Amino acid sequence: MFKLHSEYKPTGDQPQAIEYLSKGIKEGKKFQTLLGVTGSGKTFTMANIIAKTQKPTLVLAHNKTLAGQLYSEFKEFFPENRVEYFVSYYDYYQPESYIAQSDTYIEKDASINDEIDKLRHSATLSLFETRDVIIVASVSCIYGLGDPEDYQEMMLSLRPAMEKSRGEVRKKLVTMEYSRKEIKKLIAQGKITANGEKVLRPEQKFDMDCINIVIDDKPIEVNRYVYLIMNKPKGYVSATEDKNDKTVLDLVPSKYKMRNLFPVGRLDKDTTGMMIISDDGEFAHNILSPKKHIIKTYRVKIDIDINEKMKEDFKRGIVLKDHVCCPAEIIVQDKNTALIKITEGKYHQIKRMFGCFGAKVVELDRISMGKLDMPVDLKMGECRELTEVELQLLKLR
Repeated sequence: MFKLHSEYKPTGDQPQAIEYLSKGIKEGKKFQTLLGVTGSGKTFTMANIIAKTQKPTLVLAHNKTLAGQLYSEFKEFFPENRVEYFVSYYDYYQPESYIAQSDTYIEKDASINDEIDKLRHSATLSLFETRDVIIVASVSCIYGLGDPEDYQEMMLSLRPAMEKSRGEVRKKLVTMEYSRKEIKKLIAQGKITANGEKVLRPEQKFDMDCINIVIDDKPIEVNRYVYLIMNKPKGYVSATEDKNDKTVLDLVPSKYKMRNLFPVGRLDKDTTGMMIISDDGEFAHNILSPKKHIIKTYRVKIDIDINEKMKEDFKRGIVLKDHVCCPAEIIVQDKNTALIKITEGKYHQIKRMFGCFGAKVVELDRISMGKLDMPVDLKMGECRELTEVELQLLKLR
């Protein structure tokens, strides 16, 4: 919570202003104005309002000079809380331009202040870490920084008194694909090796089957493979790329983008439910091969009633034009709704199997693979890494 430090107490009109404006904030008023001559204590009044309302606060100033002054004052008022500084990191900026009269082209040029850039990142991270935050900013803050979730995934916060294991920090740096100026500098100095070979450029690739990375004489733990579970929504195709449609990889968090991920098996564009995504080819083969007898369970709804002939023919193995299906099981839930258990996944297989009876599939949702059920807390469109227990359940028949 905000704790105001000051040897002074509100006097004159300040108590009335603090009470009135605080009440307005609590009532949800969007616009209020505090007027006062220079030196009347407007900043001190606002500090008292922040302490009284206990809300995260953005203080906007029209230039860097005033922002710097306000930042210093609020730091003194709230030494136990997060007071951050967020202004443009450009010391100098020359936009690209062309002067027709003299046929002169002027290239874009800029000078970035690294210290201000660090302060901007500190301000942004504070918003993720705590609510007792005051950010003093210029108009630079109105420009978007991108998706907050992507930003959080690609940042590592290390502050005084934080407790993090060295292994946790190393793992996070690798997951972030840490490759800014610092990592480039280490590469240039020859301090990064992979499998005993010096890394010459950030985008250099190595065999993940036996990867061994060392940074500045310190070994780094790297996950050999990634195994993700997704609750696939409608409208996404099960492919790594597609010219016309969005793919399931578009839903994967950015920290995994540098890996050679692919969907393990496929779900039709209008089919929902459990989708496994990985970069482990052998694992994918074992999960998908009919010889492994890994059962995939779907909840299906068709446009006609399910009958005994369907159940019997599914059990024997439906004969399609180009394929004889492995035996499958129908567990009727309602007159036109059932659970379907199959061990293979051919193109439009379930739709084509029901099509043999003149039925059209209205809804199709994969709810389990192996002994692994779709996690109830995984929302549509979300994905996360499988736990070790879930990974083993996935492999069970």
